[in-house]
Amino acid sequence: MLAADHSTPDLSRPAEKGLLGSGKQVQIGLIPDQVMAEETFDLSIEAQYGILNPIVVAQITRLTQAFSHKLKVDMAESRWLFINDDRTAKDLSKPFVFDLNWAGFQAYFQCKKPLYLYVEEPVIGLATKKGNFWVFFDPKIAQAYFYRQGETPKDFKKEAIKNFPYVDIKDAMAEQVMALLKRKDEKLINLIRQAEEYIAIADFFLGEDDAVSFNGMINHIIQDLGLKEVKALRQDITNPGASPTALERRLKSIFRICLRLYGKGHDSEKEGLKTLLSTKAIVRSKALELVEKKLANEVAP
Repeated sequence: MLAADHSTPDLSRPAEKGLLGSGKQVQIGLIPDQVMAEETFDLSIEAQYGILNPIVVAQITRLTQAFSHKLKVDMAESRWLFINDDRTAKDLSKPFVFDLNWAGFQAYFQCKKPLYLYVEEPVIGLATKKGNFWVFFDPKIAQAYFYRQGETPKDFKKEAIKNFPYVDIKDAMAEQVMALLKRKDEKLINLIRQAEEYIAIADFFLGEDDAVSFNGMINHIIQDLGLKEVKALRQDITNPGASPTALERRLKSIFRICLRLYGKGHDSEKEGLKTLLSTKAIVRSKALELVEKKLANEVAP
């Protein structure tokens, strides 16, 4: 199992020198209702946000704790604001903030574009003022934003700007998947579908070696879940009280999963898997038996 890195970020290092002076769609496999050909679909922006936003929130929590310790003042109530242009600053902890500059955030998650941080320390005394964490891609734009607001923080200068640390999304996603698997009331097919979303994210955001490593772990999880679903399906297809529509949907899902795992570039394998979609119960049952054996071999220690 992969473990997330919760080490304390380096808060002392300033950002790079010389500061103040379209997003690609993610795709994973899909089989349409006719299930006669392998196609692709775009992983929705909402699904991407749903995976990446908690990672940013966890980073915010770690940095807030670290700065509170460093400055010896509780900054738990301080706001985290992303400055997008000279007029706009939005809550960094909310998923919709990605809409302001999705291409920039995608590049940040790929560790290709730095994100900067300025900490406006709180004022303690007669004129108490809460501190703020300001995050931005371009310090010049942050400077323009403060100027337009008419209150540039007095210590906002190059030396005060730090790098907002890159996040280790590989380990963070591994933690999310482990939490996903603990949902005992979730249907197996739904768990598999959600696990597949992480493969799409890994393929797009991680480097090749990390993506291969991460996706290998996810595929093993999917095979394990798929084996449990196939065993359940073999029982349910002989149950006269089972919903034919629900059974058909589950069979199509197993076909799609197996096609992604085993059918790519193997026409004979693909043709064999199509027997899962037969209108004849005995053919479907035999196909499920063969799939169960294949998955059992894959997940065996």
